[in-house]
Amino acid sequence: MEEEWNLLERSLEKDKLTIVTGLRRYGKTSLILTYLNEIFLVTGLESYNGIAYY
Repeated sequence: MEEEWNLLERSLEKDKLTIVTGLRRYGKTSLILTYLNEIFLVTGLESYNGIAYY
């Protein structure tokens, strides 16, 4: 999952739109939610690129 994490991170840093694709039940949503959770915990942000986190 580390490879996917790094790919997601690089993509979000350079692009405004990132699409995560894959087969069913391969952890796409978990990857995104874990990444966003990490961003909010590390930076203390309440939103990231217009995405509010509650």
